[in-house]
Amino acid sequence: MSKAKTLKDLLIIRDDNIQNLLKVKGFVGSALGFKYKNGLQTDKPAILVFVGDKIYNEWLEPDDQIPVELKSSTGLFCPTDVIEAGNIWIPRLKDVSEYNSNYERSNYFWFDEFFEEYMPRPLTEENLETIKILRGWSSKIYAGSRIAGIDIEGDESVGTISCFVKHKNTQKIGVLTNAHVAGEEGAAIRFPSYNGKYIGVTVESYMLEHDEKRFNRIIDKDEHYYKIDCSFSEIDNHFFNKIDPTLYKLGKIGKPLPLDLNSMDIIGQKVASVGSRRGVQKGKIFAFGYETYRKKLDMAITKMNFTDYLIIGEEDVDSKGRPIMPTAFSGPGDSGKLIVTDDDKRNAVALLWGGVYDRNRKTRMFEDWSYGIDINYVLDKLDVEIYTN
Repeated sequence: MSKAKTLKDLLIIRDDNIQNLLKVKGFVGSALGFKYKNGLQTDKPAILVFVGDKIYNEWLEPDDQIPVELKSSTGLFCPTDVIEAGNIWIPRLKDVSEYNSNYERSNYFWFDEFFEEYMPRPLTEENLETIKILRGWSSKIYAGSRIAGIDIEGDESVGTISCFVKHKNTQKIGVLTNAHVAGEEGAAIRFPSYNGKYIGVTVESYMLEHDEKRFNRIIDKDEHYYKIDCSFSEIDNHFFNKIDPTLYKLGKIGKPLPLDLNSMDIIGQKVASVGSRRGVQKGKIFAFGYETYRKKLDMAITKMNFTDYLIIGEEDVDSKGRPIMPTAFSGPGDSGKLIVTDDDKRNAVALLWGGVYDRNRKTRMFEDWSYGIDINYVLDKLDVEIYTN
């Protein structure tokens, strides 16, 4: 038997135990990271297990107790860290529907007002000004600017330009963002909103990848997919003089940071980003290989989110260094923004595709969880490179 030391080890251990975890009542999901003790991160690689309610084992049936350690068929083992996860949206959305039968989920402004008590900290004056620039109050289009996609059926979506990229084969310059923002092949992209200027067209987009392909057959489960929500949209030539490939307020984008599955180096990495919803935000990578599940009415397990990085916003800490009040790393409209290292190099780390405000760690009240895809995989999949000229 040998202790898990790397992300690869943890992937293998979880893969060998996931079926048993799925049988646990209240199981919400899992991720790979370090074990926490008294609110502080230790140096022990662990499987983070999210459950609806964390209670003493004596009140649980034996099959519903999370083992203190998990083992693989190859002799690897690691500790578990059980984290209580709560979801405010299900009960609160019921209140909303009773309050206003005409409520539309897409109405984010009304949504924010209704849940004001749960929303992250207000934006600073500097970020409010940043958002104006990113939403068209400038003669330039930046990495981090807002972009709108309109597909061939007329459906609209809005998000953020991750960065400008160049296709390795065609040498065409374009924008990198999410597939759910830019749409499928042939969808028009406009700046800075639906009624703005047509600036180009989406030529390639992907949403999912088989797990065995994503991780080079380290793991392999039937019908198991990972989110790679990414797209490449070519820009019309006459807009080239309008683009600024730097991240607004953050500067030039550095080389992609390699993801090493044979280490734990990426966990705890401090990161920064700029998007059209919350401006410049900072945080850290909390875990890797984040997976969440839900049960349908027929009690069959339905996979929901499988993604590379789980990111939390920058936190205030108490006198002992324990996190007490996190902020939001992202919000609706930030989809597609680039996540970079929070240092002078600004190495590209990940492509953000979503997130949620939730009580995922009840000891820390409500906080923002953001989801990201390894930037190296995205660039390889689209056969593009970051354009910085």
